[in-house]
Amino acid sequence: MEGNKKYKEAIELKRQYDEIWDTLTTEDRIKKVKNRILCLSKAAYLGHEQAQYELACFYKYGIYSDGSFFLSNKRKYIFWMNKSAENKYPPAVEWMAILYESEPKIQDFEKAKAHYELYDSLMGIKMSKNRRLFLQQLDKGLFIKNKKGNYELVSNWKKLIR
Repeated sequence: MEGNKKYKEAIELKRQYDEIWDTLTTEDRIKKVKNRILCLSKAAYLGHEQAQYELACFYKYGIYSDGSFFLSNKRKYIFWMNKSAENKYPPAVEWMAILYESEPKIQDFEKAKAHYELYDSLMGIKMSKNRRLFLQQLDKGLFIKNKKGNYELVSNWKKLIR
């Protein structure tokens, strides 16, 4: 599969860059990271679920160098995490459950619940710790709508009414 080939190229680039990372300038680091992201992107577009997940992580966390972050992009992070979850990559499925539970722009408790259930099924476990906590809070009515129309834990309610 072409996606596997591109993903292996990205892994090899990471190995090479790790060996020389401390000797690179910030400008060189940015170039190297962009080159690796290009390889991951090719694999991700070809449907490689782990490449999609790693690409999402790049966009979530960005890269930290010389006191600043770069390359983070929330929209791309959610897009690639969702693509990886659609391909049933377990870490991405769990992340999407957490995002549907807590990210205001895409918050959807039914989707969160479905993703937690899928994650548990993929992992062959009865109920993950995150799913159990989410369901307990949901069942006890511990979520309330804030002024923006998003749900938050009741434990945060004092902050919400200020």
